[in-house]
Amino acid sequence: MDERTTYASSGSKGNLYVNATGLGLHYQWWGDSGPVSGGPDSPNFITPNITATASFYCIITSSGGAQTTSWSGTFFLCDGVPISTTTVTNAGGNCRFLLPNIGGAVDSIIWYQGQRGDTSVQVGTGSFLNVCPSTSTTYWFRAFNTDANQQVTCYSDSVTTTVP
Repeated sequence: MDERTTYASSGSKGNLYVNATGLGLHYQWWGDSGPVSGGPDSPNFITPNITATASFYCIITSSGGAQTTSWSGTFFLCDGVPISTTTVTNAGGNCRFLLPNIGGAVDSIIWYQGQRGDTSVQVGTGSFLNVCPSTSTTYWFRAFNTDANQQVTCYSDSVTTTVP
């Protein structure tokens, strides 16, 4: 993981990834106050809800005992747009029309499939999403806007919506 600074609204999650090669690698994620409780033994880490400035890094250990420490990822709070819910409308059969309920102007919206904060499966962009899953599937979106006070791009995460 390259050193990274991100701006997120309170309650959003972050997604960090380290790229390491070797045999029998183990990953221990650390935050400002020590090891992350329940942190995955995985190169991918979805942070807890960000409610204050927070930094995370990973210690990677090989099966032979060699260790390396990743760069840190830091999340700063910013004034993101307030997000309330996602309106789901039946579009026929197993298809659903998802519309975000956002309390302000946004620069862009990215839709994802999976658990909130996991940005590995992007399924669309824009102010709505039309989906037709064959099984029960979870979606969420991230709305981006410009924080006028800090002059940075800020994001806010929605809660998840499961359809059909």
